[in-house]
Amino acid sequence: MNKLDRESFIVGCDSGGLFKCSFSNTEIVNSKWEDEFPVELKSPVQFTFDSQFGPIYSINYSPFHRNLILTCGTDSEIKLYSILQTDSLVTFCPENGYLYDIEWSPIRPCVFASASNDGNLLLYDLMENGKETCQATKASDGSLYSLNFNQSRPELLATGDSLGVVKIWKLSSKYCKSSSSELYILNEISEKPFEKS
Repeated sequence: MNKLDRESFIVGCDSGGLFKCSFSNTEIVNSKWEDEFPVELKSPVQFTFDSQFGPIYSINYSPFHRNLILTCGTDSEIKLYSILQTDSLVTFCPENGYLYDIEWSPIRPCVFASASNDGNLLLYDLMENGKETCQATKASDGSLYSLNFNQSRPELLATGDSLGVVKIWKLSSKYCKSSSSELYILNEISEKPFEKS
């Protein structure tokens, strides 16, 4: 859910569908059961994004930009979307295998992390170019199912795996010290596709 807009939320489906929804949407949906059950059903869907290839396991709103979300799932891709357009802005293909969780850093606008089926903790820094964009760390011999940045101490990140092991990681200062240009870079990424039109 977007912390700045409590009426909207994003839903990812097992089919790969990605939808922007609203709690206050009033559009009535026709039901195949309306003769038997005369109930008005309202669709929360306001906007449909281009589908992904397989179930979406995690969606996370940027804490620094109200229109940016990250998604990941079984298609081995991390996608960065603007909630204002259907196509993804950027797609990352880190490895073959499922990606189970994704989260933005609470302190660095251009940093996010993802948890992989191969047991890797993937740290991304959009301020970096080329191979430096992603740092992969072997975090588990099993699948890495979840991760969470510590909101009070952003240099700490927790991971949980398929073996039932929880680990706390201390991140390098590179991932904890924000640059004044990061918000500018994030805005540039979010506006780039609009410039093409």
